[in-house]
Amino acid sequence: GIVSAITKKQTKNGDFMAFLTLEDVVGSVEVIVFPKVLAKFADKVMNGAAVMVGGRLSLKEEENPKIILDYIDTAENIMANTNKRQGLFLRFTSNTSQEYKNCTDYLMSNYIAGDTMVYFYFNDSKKYFPSKKISINDKLMNDLKNIIGNNNVILQK
Repeated sequence: GIVSAITKKQTKNGDFMAFLTLEDVVGSVEVIVFPKVLAKFADKVMNGAAVMVGGRLSLKEEENPKIILDYIDTAENIMANTNKRQGLFLRFTSNTSQEYKNCTDYLMSNYIAGDTMVYFYFNDSKKYFPSKKISINDKLMNDLKNIIGNNNVILQK
């Protein structure tokens, strides 16, 4: 969201804490930033900044929900640090499918160490599992596509 307002208050101990209003296209939420967290992320708490926040949800009766901040980063930092995962991605319905067994048998018998990480993705769990780094060639790619289908073999560089 976008930080649309910042109010800083001094605590009884003399430290400063902040209350942010974070807005997105749907609405706004108050974000409470306690002194230690504010000291850690002071350079990212700016009015008008596009940020991603992480924290705990505070729900109290007859009050709007609030976020107790644990983490904040700017959109610029997030975009700069977001790299696509590179490797060979193989998709299966589950880790018990016949295609998965056939594919792993093929990879074991044709394994050549290389620099391309293999990731197995299972539709039922919606999770990626890294395997080994292998050497990729046209024959390997074509054989894998024949075993599990063109749409289930993706090489991302």
